[in-house]
Amino acid sequence: MNCPLCNGDGIPVNGPDSRRFYRCRRCALIYVDSADYLTEAKEREFYGTHQNDINDEGYRRFLSQIVAALRPYLRSGMRGLDYGCGPVKMIETLLAEEGYACTSFDPFFHPTELQGPYDFVIATEVVEHFRNTALEWQTMIELVRPGGLLAVMTELQPEDRAFSGWRYARDPTHTSFYCNETIEFLAASFDLVILFSDGKRRLVFQRRLGSVQQV
Repeated sequence: MNCPLCNGDGIPVNGPDSRRFYRCRRCALIYVDSADYLTEAKEREFYGTHQNDINDEGYRRFLSQIVAALRPYLRSGMRGLDYGCGPVKMIETLLAEEGYACTSFDPFFHPTELQGPYDFVIATEVVEHFRNTALEWQTMIELVRPGGLLAVMTELQPEDRAFSGWRYARDPTHTSFYCNETIEFLAASFDLVILFSDGKRRLVFQRRLGSVQQV
């Protein structure tokens, strides 16, 4: 199976479970063989097991990390979108407390009509679920106005341990795994400027003025 991000050749890598994993020679994305994807029903069922609660202080602190990364770039009057919010509109709540307007969208739990482009889009724990990875990144980026912001939170592949021992890869709904090399590839391919990266899980991009490029 070729890479779903750049169509490059993939080489098999040992994973933490029985699914088949490949690492792309071109963009370094690790991806799951499409034959091992969960069905939509099973995927939704798994999401339903998550114990996310708007009153949970731990959950609040976890999502506050991406708000903190984005905050220096926000300006009064901006309009945003939480893309793939899950069952709880926590990001929308956090931003409302700071005076920013944000709409929540999730294809399973909040399938509202999207009315972009937005000044900023936030995607927390979303991009690792992408299957048609290039198309799904392009769809998400096109919701951002040229010059606008895209904040992403996804755990990047650690350099100090083998992929087979990485707990993040054990989630059966996770199908695309990124490293810093993949992030650089994404930025170059989709006309994004990396404004901030902590090298671990938090990223803030700015969409360049102009059109999104195809990879």
